[in-house]
Amino acid sequence: MAVRRMFADDVHDGGVQIFVTWAGFLGAWLLVAGPLLQGAIELWEIGRKGQGDVKLKPADRALWLSPPAYYFVARARIRRWERGSGRERARSVLTSYVNRATGWFTVAGGASLMALEATWELAEIYHWGVAGFWLIVAGLMVASHLNVAIRMWRLMREVPPQGSNPEVLPTS
Repeated sequence: MAVRRMFADDVHDGGVQIFVTWAGFLGAWLLVAGPLLQGAIELWEIGRKGQGDVKLKPADRALWLSPPAYYFVARARIRRWERGSGRERARSVLTSYVNRATGWFTVAGGASLMALEATWELAEIYHWGVAGFWLIVAGLMVASHLNVAIRMWRLMREVPPQGSNPEVLPTS
């Protein structure tokens, strides 16, 4: 009986509860940021590989602030190109593009829902209220998207498009 009581007290210890809540909170937000970045990298690689055949215009750098927005703009560009030329290459690029992006952004979307729950639990423990909850959610969402944008801007600056001469690329 004493052993059972000892473990029961440890489970309800406030320190353990706070630690586990913080761990869930951090883990959930990492699950938002990771797939968002991976989805953006996959989209960039597909666009980079397809540029020679698909003739995609380079996306405005501001679109990387929201990879899902970049996804919709680039998908529309590929579809317009496909209607205009009807090449099989465009279909394979579009299919690959849509499948990869949808997968990664679905994971990021699901993780966002988990992050909402974890953030709410943390807000309840510290009595931050609804305003504090939404402030933290907005701040971490912005931070996740800025992380992607900064990394993608660096990547675009450092890695030239396939088939191009890196010495001739403009440095913007």
